[in-house]
Amino acid sequence: MKVINLLFASTMFLLACSSNKTTSGPETKQANPSENKPLEGTYWALTELNGKPVSAPKDGDKPSYLFLSADKKRVSLSGGCNVMGGSYELMDGNRIKFGQMMSTMMACPDMTNEDGLKKMAEMVDNYAIQGDNLSLAKARMAPVARFKAMPIPQGMKLE
Repeated sequence: MKVINLLFASTMFLLACSSNKTTSGPETKQANPSENKPLEGTYWALTELNGKPVSAPKDGDKPSYLFLSADKKRVSLSGGCNVMGGSYELMDGNRIKFGQMMSTMMACPDMTNEDGLKKMAEMVDNYAIQGDNLSLAKARMAPVARFKAMPIPQGMKLE
């Protein structure tokens, strides 16, 4: 009788331990707020602008990105053709304000991203970071732009 009770208890113990495991696929790790990428000093690749997805650059194309330099308080951003730059200010409550932007003036076959990023810099006033995703928004409206943290492309110099 003692052997049966011991087997029953062991079986129940093993079932209880295995009930928390899933066999449906690999474990997914939730982003921990302490693991969020820093806003400054991170290369942020543009993934969405005004609710529309932005494709990753094809071979030979320049990327669309945002980069904030903490030591100089300067922002650099590009829609894939021209490069814009200016100052920025961070305030409490994940608030951000971009100063007036200066830009190169190259003629580009498609100015959609350039125009959208210029307008974004003029209107956004807050940001949110979840893991390696950044969104910039105006007040409580939907994000104007979304970015993903990426390694700085080889050969690119950011300031």
